[in-house]
Amino acid sequence: MAAGYVRPGVVKLLVDVGADPEVKDDRGLTPFDLAKEILRVTPKGNPMQFERRLGLESIIRILEEEIFEYAEVQEILEKRGKGRDMEYLVKWKDGGANEWVKARFIGEDLVRDFEAGLEYAVAEGVMGKRLGDEGKNEYLVKWTDIDEATWEPEENVDPDLIKEFEEGQINVEVPSSSDGCPGE
Repeated sequence: MAAGYVRPGVVKLLVDVGADPEVKDDRGLTPFDLAKEILRVTPKGNPMQFERRLGLESIIRILEEEIFEYAEVQEILEKRGKGRDMEYLVKWKDGGANEWVKARFIGEDLVRDFEAGLEYAVAEGVMGKRLGDEGKNEYLVKWTDIDEATWEPEENVDPDLIKEFEEGQINVEVPSSSDGCPGE
């Protein structure tokens, strides 16, 4: 109702207190869909409708930020548009369908890497752990698209994969070669 009656302050308050921004009405429209539909049919250039259009644009912005807030981008696949209309086709980490997303909702580091032509490999799992040269943890990562596993610094490895690896380890003390073996 807040989106339909163009009440951006109420929409923001409802979202802040945990209202579901993707709930559907009896026509199957989310508040975001409804605000976009109303904006589409609200005349442009009419001074009487200026405040209404600003309110709808504000509601759309509030809802976009909330909808895309928790989704994590795995990689950027393509781009289209210019300026404020720049969008990127993203692949989601949770396996959701690829989707066009406004540039402002994507991490600057991902956009910068995409624009620089850097490619991301997809990690299948962690196979080992060691202490690196600088005293920081490194993990042996198995890639889905590369035959050989590589050692990567912790900051380059998905925390969920590290957790999965750590939970799968059995804590067994193995004597090092300097400890000697029984019977020596």
